[in-house]
Amino acid sequence: MFICLLSSARRRSRWAAFGALLAALPLAALGQSAPALEPVPGATVEDLLTIARRLNPTVAAAALETDAALARASFAGELADPNFRVEFNDNERTGNGLLPDRLGTRTFSIQQAFPLGGKRELKREIAQADVRQADGKRRSAEAELMARVKIVFAQLYRASQTRLVIDELRQTTGTLLGIAEARYAQGLGSIQDTLRARIEASTLEGELARADADRAGQKSRLNALLNRPAAAPLGDPRLLRPLPDAGLLNLSRLIDQARRSNPEIASETAAIEAADGTTRLAERAWYPDIAVGVGVVERSARVTAYEAMLEFNIPLRWGLRDGQRRESAAMAAAARSRREAATAQTEAELGESVAMLDSLRRIAILLEDTTVPQSRAALRAGMQAYELSRLDATAVVDAAIRLRQAQLELLKTRAEQQVQLANIERLIGDDL
Repeated sequence: MFICLLSSARRRSRWAAFGALLAALPLAALGQSAPALEPVPGATVEDLLTIARRLNPTVAAAALETDAALARASFAGELADPNFRVEFNDNERTGNGLLPDRLGTRTFSIQQAFPLGGKRELKREIAQADVRQADGKRRSAEAELMARVKIVFAQLYRASQTRLVIDELRQTTGTLLGIAEARYAQGLGSIQDTLRARIEASTLEGELARADADRAGQKSRLNALLNRPAAAPLGDPRLLRPLPDAGLLNLSRLIDQARRSNPEIASETAAIEAADGTTRLAERAWYPDIAVGVGVVERSARVTAYEAMLEFNIPLRWGLRDGQRRESAAMAAAARSRREAATAQTEAELGESVAMLDSLRRIAILLEDTTVPQSRAALRAGMQAYELSRLDATAVVDAAIRLRQAQLELLKTRAEQQVQLANIERLIGDDL
């Protein structure tokens, strides 16, 4: 009996060990695919724009307001509900009470009101204009969000690349410091060379810390635009969007496109149409509305007669209707003024952004083709000359500083190019 229990315990122990081994094996080893990890966004701006359109609450709210306007337009101009009416006539009272002893005739009728003067069609036109105005506001909110995402993405690219530039120069400065210390130990160099290299290395450490802080801050801003937690993971941008050809940046063509598709201008145009429609509706208020009804007369549980009714209102409130007309006309004039102001502001911003982008393009070419390569070559030559004791460390450090300044200026210029491009696309309401 003892042997059987021991054998059973050993079998259970072996099965438990086998189960633990199976649990420790990866799912792929068991013929099952492991759950795919969700990729971290941030490498390209297109992925971020897609997420922003889907998750940003401001754009979602504007889309819901457009849906509400569509819902209102679906029943605009519909007839009002008919009215059902019951009348009791010729009631007799013989006693002393207040209630009649016998009901006389009962009339059952139904009435339907019909607005005249094309008021129903005008209400439909006003509702459709309200839909276009709401959709313009939605597009404006989306265009503003897209521009902000593009700008912050460019700033994040600049911060990430700045860190790489500083880290590369830190390694170069570390090499310079090692050479300076070795030469000083051999009595070939001065303590000033060593101190100068150490100061530059310390300076780069501080700039690296600032670049890390800037990078973290830009990621927090980007997560806020995407409606994600501030600490949600974001990848570093791989590359910036290419700039459009110079032919696409013709100012006259961009202004024409902005007048057609700028969402703010489109929204104000729809507001003008709605206000004009309201003005015409107020003028049609002088046309009376009619109500048509039919009914049956019942006496002693038997239909004894039929009735037909025609009713219309008398528009005598002159001040009321005149005030409504003047109010809607003032709203239309205000909408026209807002559209003129939006058009002028859009054209001015377009002119500024196009000129700035052209200037930044030329600056970037100069930095990329001339300043940065020459600064890099000067630093390389300075390092070689210092190793041969033909140059002091101060000159090499100065060459490193000039290279760093040129590289950071190039990064700044490229980021500013993206800012101006995002502003142009926001103003014209479309990507270039």
